[in-house]
Amino acid sequence: MTERFDCHSCNESLLGKKYVLREENPYCINCYEILYSNTCKECKKLIGCTNKDLSYKDRHWHDECFHCFKCRRSLVDKSFLTKDEELVCTECYSNEYSSKCYECKSTIMPGKKTVTITLR
Repeated sequence: MTERFDCHSCNESLLGKKYVLREENPYCINCYEILYSNTCKECKKLIGCTNKDLSYKDRHWHDECFHCFKCRRSLVDKSFLTKDEELVCTECYSNEYSSKCYECKSTIMPGKKTVTITLR
């Protein structure tokens, strides 16, 4: 008699099929994604086993959905900031929200020190 190798959730045979182990239990791809995959904040679709799951502060994105709210450029492997819970690349953030130098009007980049001088 052969031992069965079934999905822990739906009991479908996993012989010859791809599966995912979670806590030592095998799951078919479909059951695993339904039970454990995160939902992309941008497109609202499940982030499947074959996709990267990028996360920030308990929010998740597909790698192709992880982009700047303003310019839509990818933020994968780039630094970013948040404004009103939206991800913004440092360039857009500095152009839109950073202080400007009173004298030369250049943007004061995030993370730079600013000095306040009070004239008497």
